[in-house]
Amino acid sequence: MPKSVDSVHQPLLVVKELSHTTPDNRLVLDKVSLTVQPGQFIVITGPSGGGKSTFMRLLVRLEHIQSGSVAFRGRELTTLDAPALRTKMVLLQQTPIISQRTVRENLLMAYGFQTNRSLVRPSSEQLREQLDHLLLHDVELKAPAGSLSVGQRQRLCLIRALLLKPEVLLLDEPVSALDPVSRKVVEKVTEDLNKGGLTIIMISHAHFVPEQVTVRRLALDSGSFRESNCHLEEGPR
Repeated sequence: MPKSVDSVHQPLLVVKELSHTTPDNRLVLDKVSLTVQPGQFIVITGPSGGGKSTFMRLLVRLEHIQSGSVAFRGRELTTLDAPALRTKMVLLQQTPIISQRTVRENLLMAYGFQTNRSLVRPSSEQLREQLDHLLLHDVELKAPAGSLSVGQRQRLCLIRALLLKPEVLLLDEPVSALDPVSRKVVEKVTEDLNKGGLTIIMISHAHFVPEQVTVRRLALDSGSFRESNCHLEEGPR
């Protein structure tokens, strides 16, 4: 089974022979290599516990790189400031991470970090627009975020990630807790973002069929990446 699935020409991310073993000595990544071009939309599938989430966490240095290397725009991750990296490459984890503060405070949380102090905070009107765009019409900015459902929290975290205007958006099962209508809205938002040039890497068990963008599908199986179909899916332009 091939351990390398590469593209060519001016890569945004380059992963070389990345290996990772869990604390219980289970090898979940076995010398995987991957090159990601700017503007690509990559969907990663594979069995639960197969290393998909670990791979994403390694890309933003939430896990220690044990073996191999990852470079972002030609620079090794280990040479980059981790907080600054997580602004350029934002990970939305499967389990939404929120505080018990208000919705507004959760959306603006990242602006309190030293790395992001120079960023212009969005206005309440802009935040309201983002909430409405993801069908959170009934969610008030002053409401406690802890009162939201898991699906609402997931969309809240997506908005929070997008407010930072990252170069790469990493999505770990972003629609797993959503109803069918909300799921389609989130999928359309990700397509629109990709059409606008944002690089997206998404883990998904849902059968995501894009309507407007080209998607590269990879399967993480037995520690290695492989193309999960013989051609790239492309929806109507």
